Amino acid sequence: MGLNIKVTDQACGAEITGVNLTKSLLEDEISAIREAWLKHHVLSFPNQPMTDDDLERFTLSFGSFGDDPFIAPIPGRNNIVAVKRTADEKVPVFADNWHTDWSFQKNPPAGTCLFGIDIPSEGGDTLFANQHLALDKMPADLRKKLEGKLAIHSAALPYSSTGGYGDKDREMGRSMDIRASDEALAKQLHPIIRKHPETDREGVFGTFGYIIGIDGMENQEAMKLLLELAAWQGQEQFQYRHKWKKNMLVMWDNRSVLHKATGGYQGHNRLLHRTTIGAYQAYLMIKIHHLNNSRSHRVLWLLEELNAEYEIIKYQRDKLTNLAPKELKDIHSLGKSPVLEHDKKIIIESAAIVTYIVDQCADENFAPKIIDSDYYQYVELMHYAEGSAIMPFLLQLYARFLGENSKPLQPRIKSEIQNHLGFLSNVLGENEYFYRNKFSGVDIMLSFVLEAGKMSGALQSFANLDALLKRYQAREAYKKIIELGVKYSLGN
Repeated sequence: MGLNIKVTDQACGAEITGVNLTKSLLEDEISAIREAWLKHHVLSFPNQPMTDDDLERFTLSFGSFGDDPFIAPIPGRNNIVAVKRTADEKVPVFADNWHTDWSFQKNPPAGTCLFGIDIPSEGGDTLFANQHLALDKMPADLRKKLEGKLAIHSAALPYSSTGGYGDKDREMGRSMDIRASDEALAKQLHPIIRKHPETDREGVFGTFGYIIGIDGMENQEAMKLLLELAAWQGQEQFQYRHKWKKNMLVMWDNRSVLHKATGGYQGHNRLLHRTTIGAYQAYLMIKIHHLNNSRSHRVLWLLEELNAEYEIIKYQRDKLTNLAPKELKDIHSLGKSPVLEHDKKIIIESAAIVTYIVDQCADENFAPKIIDSDYYQYVELMHYAEGSAIMPFLLQLYARFLGENSKPLQPRIKSEIQNHLGFLSNVLGENEYFYRNKFSGVDIMLSFVLEAGKMSGALQSFANLDALLKRYQAREAYKKIIELGVKYSLGN
């Protein structure tokens, strides 16, 4: 039996029956649900006595799990949070302002799934606002003011230590396990008007709250425009009011709608379990054109670190000249490796490739955002690895071909190697990794410098760098590339 889809008479939303969510979905069921979801933006599934296992399985039918910051997961689960309120709770209702979930992330979640467990007999409706419709009907003068603008998104207002769900809120006895943090002060840019990544339909993304400003606009002017936009976005003509029942699952498209909670159930317990569906990525396999014993090894290592799917196309150096084969020139005229091929793009240069992979595949904590104060420190180290840092090692390599004629160059080459390794040793200090003391793209890039330092015999003079290289080579992703048969003598 196929799905039964009952469309609401409001601005969005549909009720789905004729499917059992307590069992694994068939491929045609997943396709039909996704089609309905993209069309109606909010779907409800009544009478589904789901377990947490069922909820997680359903979520994974539509993408990977999203990252839920600032709210602790329920015990025994990594991807389910409890949205709850006790009968005697006095703090304001959670999430009672218009928002789209986690829009402050680099790659915000595609959707949210919310399952009703303990539902009061009255109150507690969830409101949704269709942002495609809001844009379609938007006055031309307002749209003109928004076109091309980038909104500054941040979790600071709700989730910083001094924010709405910060230290004072916890002291007032909120039952939800919210973990406010000054990590909420980070910022992310997103277009105010943007196309849906699956349907290409334009809509408004986000609203005041998580949006705290507009890039390149004075704060007072930006606030005036954001408040004007917010007043338009949430109008009743764009709304769907959802009424909850026990054992009902609701999934909504964060790229298409805003939502907010309502109260009206004081004196009653309320409990729902929530998961998020990670950002949609069109499936296009990354291809890496890899030359044995080359700097493309670290690119493959990065892809393994990020659990990305990729294809290796291997090339072998000429046994006599040690140069790359002419087949590489069919991919790029320079005939160098690594070369990344993805989505009709051909990218050379390791720093550019690493940046591209991080942008496409990593979560938002793997690299800084352009509006972070230390962003250019990160960029500097990324390019330093392939610029100043590697130069003396290349000179040392080429000097070998000069034999005795290279002797006048050797003192300067060795001095420069010591100079650059000394600089990196000072940057690292007592930290475990180069940037923010956590593994990042900078480590991927600088690993080749440390490996060259080891090959030259100079690294042993810098204990912290030598220990760091050993940590790199002990990482499971690094070892996996070696196990896959990717020949790399510098990794020995």
